[in-house]
Amino acid sequence: MSSVQAVGSEPRTSSSFSNPALTATTSTDNVPGVQPTCTVVDDMDAVGDCSQTAPPDSFEPDVQWEWQGDGAEIYVVVTPLVANLTDDDANGTIDLCDIPDIVVVAFATLNGPAHIHVLDGETGMLHYTMPSIVDFSVAPALGDIDGDGLPEIVSANSSGNLMAFEHDGTLKWQSPDIWSGSYIGAIALADMDNDGDVEIAAGNQLFDHLGNLLWTAPQVAGANSATTVADLDGDGALEMVLGHAAVYNDGSLMWNSGLAPGYPQVADMDGDGLPEVVLTNANGLALLEHDGTVTYQGLRPTGAPAAGLTWTRPATIHDFDGDGQAEYAMSSGNSYSVYEADGSLLWTSPVLDSSGVAAGTAFDFATSPPRPGPSGSARPPARPVAAISRPSPHHRSVP
Repeated sequence: MSSVQAVGSEPRTSSSFSNPALTATTSTDNVPGVQPTCTVVDDMDAVGDCSQTAPPDSFEPDVQWEWQGDGAEIYVVVTPLVANLTDDDANGTIDLCDIPDIVVVAFATLNGPAHIHVLDGETGMLHYTMPSIVDFSVAPALGDIDGDGLPEIVSANSSGNLMAFEHDGTLKWQSPDIWSGSYIGAIALADMDNDGDVEIAAGNQLFDHLGNLLWTAPQVAGANSATTVADLDGDGALEMVLGHAAVYNDGSLMWNSGLAPGYPQVADMDGDGLPEVVLTNANGLALLEHDGTVTYQGLRPTGAPAAGLTWTRPATIHDFDGDGQAEYAMSSGNSYSVYEADGSLLWTSPVLDSSGVAAGTAFDFATSPPRPGPSGSARPPARPVAAISRPSPHHRSVP
């Protein structure tokens, strides 16, 4: 991937539908009886209930801007991230009323040094480039790790030392400890033990918010790791989910399924009120119960072989068909497919992917109320659209 694009939606009609990617949204715009504010006031994602709907067939992708890199650093293989890092309205506070910024890790040569570039989300203009060198293959994490109300950026260098940066790009700290599996890895942030401080999960290792290594789990994470965290047992504390294994927040092993390592996604897939773990690894699709019991493994419904990284890429979970049940989507070679919770194929579509390892995500671009169908029956609302234009954390091909 040699550029970063911002894609918005261009309405096909002259309706009042607005492009949410280009319109500032406050955390209480849709909360009755509460005045709009630029700060987070809820316990979730600060979005609130959505009251806007789009007219039928209103979504049409339109490139808003394109960033071609900074100098020789024109290649990007890590998924860009979004956060408010700059005081765009110059009121002395960085908050939700400022324009979101895009964090991009770019490099000039494969396996060479990389830098973090922060772009204006509205125009794509470069705000600043961080002077510290980072690993080109590590997917950073954004979050407030020190409680100052502003997001920090946590990445790593090519030696595996974690690095934390302030919102303005200043180096906050560099960990003296080594993340042994940092190459083509992804970082996660969470308060694992409910003590009010954020911990940093990297592979099978947990660091505190100052970069000190707390523990290394007895089970390896595997190559190209993207560890996640979730409360699997309902005790109110988070566990580290490696996919094939899970670890308590003190570093002790919760369970080991015996399956090959891969990418984990956690959700209630069968509606029983308990989380399941979707695992995509070299052998295909697998589903595990919250206690590590294997429901199925090694499924390859598209017929793509279990070779290389064909099935080793992250999935995305959503209700794609509006039946009230979770499905999951992922690519396998040059196919992108959606699967029911039992692993059966809902649909598949050919895609052009020269890397063979592209991942995907999902957005509800065109939510609309039910509208008459051909025979007068109500058509269901528009469903989420799966987007596959971004590389996975292990996308390594460079033009």
